[in-house]
Amino acid sequence: MEFYKEFLSNGIRLVCWPMPHLRSATAMIGFAAGGRHEDAVHPGIAHFAEHIAFKGPRRFPTGQAILEAFQDLGSSANAGTSSEMTVFYVKSPALYLGEAVEIIADIAFDPFFTDENVRVESGAIVQELKEDLDDLATQAEDLSDRLIFGDHPLGGSVLGTLESLQLITADDLHGFRRRWYTTDRTVVGLVGNLEEQVICDLRRRLESVPASRGYGLVLPFTRFQSSPAFEFREKAAEQTNTVLGFHSYGRNHPKAEALQVLEAVLSSRLYLELREYRGLVYGVDASIHLLSDCGTIEIEMALDHGELELALGVVLGELNRLRVEPVLADQLRRIKRSLRGSIDISFESTAHLCGFMVEQEGMDGNIKSFEEIVAKIEAVTVADIQDVAQEIFVGSGLNLAIVGPKPRFRKIKNLIAKF
Repeated sequence: MEFYKEFLSNGIRLVCWPMPHLRSATAMIGFAAGGRHEDAVHPGIAHFAEHIAFKGPRRFPTGQAILEAFQDLGSSANAGTSSEMTVFYVKSPALYLGEAVEIIADIAFDPFFTDENVRVESGAIVQELKEDLDDLATQAEDLSDRLIFGDHPLGGSVLGTLESLQLITADDLHGFRRRWYTTDRTVVGLVGNLEEQVICDLRRRLESVPASRGYGLVLPFTRFQSSPAFEFREKAAEQTNTVLGFHSYGRNHPKAEALQVLEAVLSSRLYLELREYRGLVYGVDASIHLLSDCGTIEIEMALDHGELELALGVVLGELNRLRVEPVLADQLRRIKRSLRGSIDISFESTAHLCGFMVEQEGMDGNIKSFEEIVAKIEAVTVADIQDVAQEIFVGSGLNLAIVGPKPRFRKIKNLIAKF
């Protein structure tokens, strides 16, 4: 049996995937609201709204009460905020799933917080942000996003800024929830060992939420870049961290699967060239981020300062190779099998599967089946990969972010100019 979906009378969508052979389950409540839904005055408010919900619903009025309630059920709960989604989730033994779901629903739909709660939680989030400000890899990622997206909300950290966090009030947070945490933007997922009574009780709880429609404005992203962009932030450190980023596609673009295969090919080649053959890095990562109307592909690495130009030359050389040389059929076969294996494994995790369903339904209004996902990957051809590489890996879309000691700017700019 696979998943089934229900549309409740208030607009909430409930998606369930029973797996009766398991001893546990995951429940997730997702809202189509994230960093890109913030206004210019309140960057970080989406993430703040996620945090403040755990200050306690009316039945569990403190964070300690929530913690102890989940501990009594042998369950673990958490939440997360991305550019376009906020989720609250709990993983629980099947025996206590009903009670765990009630608590996470109260947290998501019925939080109670005061200005004093906001003041205290602001301090905790400031410390979280300062951790990021001290982390060179995160700083390079944030610089890359700023280069790619500019002043658009997608270009800022989902945590906000030290200044904005001091300005957010309880009224601001309630207003953000009213605009974006609405039933028409809500998806609830259940995956695992699901008793029918648990589903019935959850359905009843969800139906009690008053119907509402989002009324916030989503700022579309319009690509503005017409030439390479480069930004450097000086930090004393043992290594230089760098991110090389390019614009890519939205999540439902017809070439999205070809981009996914290209990413896997590129990651494999860079690992061999930079680590196995040259020992320049411990790890190198190519990753794609597909949003509703846009996306990125980024290559991240950390290495000795003196090796930066050599490593960048290798990376740019591999990108150019993908543009001019078709991928060998044997490598494409291996990459597809590797991707298929990763999908197989991920579909055995209730947490991953629940997140997959909630994101797909929340962002696209549709959940792809396992067979559909695999079929689209299998359909990607050598020509498709080369076409995507030629379209994405262009000098006018190149963005280079570097954090660390001052590099040799002339050499780096020459490398970029030749790409």
